[in-house]
Formats: sequence, C-alpha cells, structure tokens
Amino acid sequence: MKSNLYDELKTNGRDEGERLRLLMMEIRSLLEAKKKRSPLEKRRSLRPKTVPKAWER
Repeated sequence: MKSNLYDELKTNGRDEGERLRLLMMEIRSLLEAKKKRSPLEKRRSLRPKTVPKAWER
C-alpha cells in the first residue's frame, strides 16, 4: 500500500470525485493482491475453527 495515499487524499486541491477515484483504485489493488495469494498464504491467514469453552455442552 502506498505510504503517501492519505496525504494524497487529504490535499485541498482535489475534488470529491478525484478522492473517491483514488480510494477505489487503492481498494481494487488490495483486493487483486488478496486474490493472487498462494494457497499456503491463504491457509496461513485462516482463523482456527474453535468455540469458547462456555459454548461447549
């Protein structure tokens, strides 16, 4: 993710449409990067399927 994206979005010279376009581009690039992860990286980010002890009966 770009480190200066926040600074780029908060500048006064940009109109709302431009700010929204930049934000949508960044979100789209993050989603594309998430899609291209390897199966091992996907498995590594999964949460364990456990339940709290109080829920067990």
